[in-house]
Amino acid sequence: MFIDLLHRFVRQRFSRLGIRSKFLEDEHCLIHYYENRNGASKTLILLHGLGTSSSTWANVLPHIANTFRVIAVDLPGFGFSTLKTGEECLSIERFHDVLARTLPQIARPPFALIGHSLGGWLAMDYAIRSPDLVRQIVLINPAGVRYPGIEEQRRLFEITNLRSLYILLNRLWMKYPWYFKPFAAAILHDLKRRKVPEFVRSILETDFVNERLASLKTPAHLIWGNNDAVLRVETVQILKNALPEIKVSFIEQCGHVPQLERPRELIRILDEIL
Repeated sequence: MFIDLLHRFVRQRFSRLGIRSKFLEDEHCLIHYYENRNGASKTLILLHGLGTSSSTWANVLPHIANTFRVIAVDLPGFGFSTLKTGEECLSIERFHDVLARTLPQIARPPFALIGHSLGGWLAMDYAIRSPDLVRQIVLINPAGVRYPGIEEQRRLFEITNLRSLYILLNRLWMKYPWYFKPFAAAILHDLKRRKVPEFVRSILETDFVNERLASLKTPAHLIWGNNDAVLRVETVQILKNALPEIKVSFIEQCGHVPQLERPRELIRILDEIL
């Protein structure tokens, strides 16, 4: 209930800023997204990470919405987006299928994709499969890159109780905010309700992008919180080796979620590269 109230609070805040809450019906789900319309010619689509929603962009979206047309999507099963087929969670492949059908309907291509964590994984996958539709990708601590020891990440998301949740939260943030701690039980309930552990278990070896990175021709920029304790920094080197033209920006004193932990620094970098 608390997490739902938080999403509604963010929606009200966005509404006051002229950012509209909209829905698109898909054959497998009901997709919710935020959209501003300011006449800008360049469209940015924001894709959030696992277990969260477009509310994660609360400190970033209002700023970039002043300059660009911005669409922030709730991935199926998260935020206000709901599954319609009785599925408990979607796989990476099903996420791609839904985005392939819906993104061209809500945004005129070519558009830029900005993805955090799981959203960065989906952005890379989308740009590899549909290069003509994507003009630029910005990857913020992206998942989806396989490296030795990646199995630890899978175990990290096996959240069964508050102890395992605190381990995850303290890895996501460089310093987890004290004022969120009273709501840990609500966060645990929401992650279980969203079937986050089940999704992580569903990931296949072939879902990782390593073998397909050579096909990624879209201009790419990587933003990396330097103190990420969820994904290893090997991700950066693998992406640089596979994509020699990729540009990289580091955010110091920042964990896995720059949009929440260091939003001003993230906005500064986005202003430079967009």
